[in-house]
Amino acid sequence: MRLREPWPAARSRQRRREFATLFGGVPRGGLGRTLEVGGGDGFFASLLLAQCGSLLSTDRYPREHASESTGVKRLTCDATQLPFTDGAFDFVVSSNVLAHIRERSLACREMTRCLGTGGLMIHITPSRTWKLLQLLFYYPHVLMGAIDLLLDFVFGRIRRPDRKLHERWSDTRLPSLRRIVTGLLPTIQGEYSGHLAEWRGFGVSAWRRQFETAGLEVCRVAALPLYSGYGFGFERLRRIGERLGLSAHHAFILARRGERPATLRWFAEPGGT
Repeated sequence: MRLREPWPAARSRQRRREFATLFGGVPRGGLGRTLEVGGGDGFFASLLLAQCGSLLSTDRYPREHASESTGVKRLTCDATQLPFTDGAFDFVVSSNVLAHIRERSLACREMTRCLGTGGLMIHITPSRTWKLLQLLFYYPHVLMGAIDLLLDFVFGRIRRPDRKLHERWSDTRLPSLRRIVTGLLPTIQGEYSGHLAEWRGFGVSAWRRQFETAGLEVCRVAALPLYSGYGFGFERLRRIGERLGLSAHHAFILARRGERPATLRWFAEPGGT
């Protein structure tokens, strides 16, 4: 029994909404040779595959449990040292990756180097609105998580009397005091010095400067759907927020400076700048 939708299910639905908003106008195979940087669990690649001529997904760490998609090649490498020739790809993309790279400028230059003439690059990044929601809903999230845990334990014990509370955790020990205290404070999501630095870094102007320094031109900034980040629904509030122009993430649609790729026409402008 739970009082809200489990986060993995809520996040998967949200990622599908983001993908449809951004890539809904791209024809099958239209993106050509595609490089995904920071593939993670493979979910984004599974959505993107049909729009690519070929798709190579990279990640810094091996992902043993990444979802498998036929046709997606995987490679373990660092975004700051991509093992590809200059101009090897027609399309380069990342989703919620750059904030987790400490040497962002170097990573952006590497991706620019790998982008061919007339190629397009898209980076999906968290917004300042998302950061504020992360802080605003953190304690409701902790409280609801505790209630969910208690309800799951109580009802689980009714169904299965031998069930142990510690089975709700990732190991067989009860949580330590350190883990409990750590969980009382919201964590910094990316590679930033603090929450204020992260909020500043998530601004459109900050990302724009990052990309322009790497020799890229921001062709368009698309506002992606709004969500809380913790599985809370609030559908009516979400729709109102989106009408007001609020977005949890931005998609920066980029090209080499001075170029206007033909593929840019597939990315509609509603909600963008």
